[in-house]
Amino acid sequence: MINELFDNPPGGDADEFIELHHRGATPLDLAGWQLRGGIQFDFPQGYRLEPGQQIVVAKDPSRLRLNHLSLSPSTVAGPYAGQLGNGGDVVRLLRPLPLLSTNQLGTIGSETTHVQVGEVRYFDGGAWGKWSDGGGSSLELIDPESDPSLASSWADSDESTKADWSTVQWTGPLDLGDSAYGLNRLFLGLLNNGECQVDDIEVIRTGGTNFLQNPSFENGNTGWTLGGNHLGSTLGAGVGRNGSRGLHLRAQGGLDTGVNSIRGTLASGLANGNTVTLEPLSAGSLVGRNSSFVFEGITPIIPRPFPSQEI
Repeated sequence: MINELFDNPPGGDADEFIELHHRGATPLDLAGWQLRGGIQFDFPQGYRLEPGQQIVVAKDPSRLRLNHLSLSPSTVAGPYAGQLGNGGDVVRLLRPLPLLSTNQLGTIGSETTHVQVGEVRYFDGGAWGKWSDGGGSSLELIDPESDPSLASSWADSDESTKADWSTVQWTGPLDLGDSAYGLNRLFLGLLNNGECQVDDIEVIRTGGTNFLQNPSFENGNTGWTLGGNHLGSTLGAGVGRNGSRGLHLRAQGGLDTGVNSIRGTLASGLANGNTVTLEPLSAGSLVGRNSSFVFEGITPIIPRPFPSQEI
């Protein structure tokens, strides 16, 4: 049965795949089976599934195996023709059915037809997954026994444990400050809908100490304010690097220098013209797009892409 679809990968169509799951009780020979709809693929000889086993049919099998070295070549098939529609499509699974017939002369002949045994019609919006629509997740069947024709049977894959932590650093002058307000806040957020994990933020003037209060979130929300379309973010144990406390940032839209952001308190002492370093920001991508950091009333804005992780 069709168990998973990666129809709109951020890296482009070459990263597409379909996963099939064998829920039967006996081994299954896939020779002659077909995938049809938005894509076309015929299984050749040599592919066999044991009960409970999966096989991935990829748009580009070599690319998939290169990106995911743990996959066995025997569990990856392809390439297929066509592509999965980003805004919705249909995928059908068909098995071969040999037919015997007798002509008017009594000669017995045989031919093979194909019988549909599975179909998925997926769409954008509604009850269908949000992060699988280009956000880095795939569509996964919640339960192998559920009805794959229903949107409620599918969910976005959980990528929260698959992304590496990375460090971002920026150094530059505070050149657009407004002395009427002072440089007392750091704005943190995403440029679009998304999620990511954040930990260990430092705002350092050359030769100085960290101006950011509670930079590792070990004191809960002390010094931090969550607001607007970032209000769904949470601070807690096990979120940060190495299992420490950290910030699970969730955004329903892009940040601004108003309420739609997460705001951190800076100690006094920063002035217009100071050179500062923002370092390090360690962030593990879940399904996020880009993060941004803005000092109140000044540049910089620092975009940081968070690549998706699949399988």
